Amino acid sequence: MNVIFISPHFPTHFYQFCERLKARGVHVLGIGDAKYINENVQNSLTEYQYVSSLQDYDQVMRTVAYYIYRYDRIDYIESENEYWLELEAKLRDDFHITSGPGMDALQWMNHKSLMKEAYKRANIPTAKYKLIETLDDALTFAHAVNYPIIVKPDHGVGANYTYKLNNDNEIINF
Repeated sequence: MNVIFISPHFPTHFYQFCERLKARGVHVLGIGDAKYINENVQNSLTEYQYVSSLQDYDQVMRTVAYYIYRYDRIDYIESENEYWLELEAKLRDDFHITSGPGMDALQWMNHKSLMKEAYKRANIPTAKYKLIETLDDALTFAHAVNYPIIVKPDHGVGANYTYKLNNDNEIINF
């Protein structure tokens, strides 16, 4: 089995995923933007290829092609890091790897409004939400659900740009 692991060096404990896979006989093929990786990371991988930027799709794609040439079919592409979800999905689509979500499935993972709709269809309760376009929308929603409210961008992963707003003045300033 061949697994490509994106950014095995960050966060620092992520090498442990690779270590456990390698211990089970899996070829763990790392791609990262660190020229030098520590000994734990190096030992957890079958091979590591440096790219100057993981955001340079051409470099990453060429590295995946090299791994396919050298090790044969790739079974999984993973990172365990939300930031690289789109990179993983694009690589899966481009190399016909079906063991994870492709780009078409990402909209349900990257858009909170679409996640809410999917949860609703599955009868999973969620907090009320509204896609806000104007200050009046925001104030009306806040008064309907009561403070505090949590504000997040609809598209994206993680907690970046998440704010807790406690009153009308905080909404106006936001």
